[in-house]
Amino acid sequence: MFKLLKSLLVSLLFSFASPLFLIGMLLLILNALERVPSLSYSIAEANKNILSFLAIFGNGFPVLGVLVIGLACALVGGFLELFNIFQQGIKFQNYSKKM
Repeated sequence: MFKLLKSLLVSLLFSFASPLFLIGMLLLILNALERVPSLSYSIAEANKNILSFLAIFGNGFPVLGVLVIGLACALVGGFLELFNIFQQGIKFQNYSKKM
């Protein structure tokens, strides 16, 4: 039982951290590319659009938007892990009945 709970917590952690890492890296790369003179305007517009998109989910704050997206992904990852645990339990019960 403890292994299943540990597996669920690890799944929740990675499901929460993955979108935060991806969005952070995207914004970091766009910020670095904004320093290129020929790309400055278009990258600044893309950066502004991403931040306004995140502000929609965060009630006006992009940081809260990232956290909301992370929580939603963690919820989905947790449900998928619970489904996997449930399926493994059914397979184990069916296997033990055959013996």
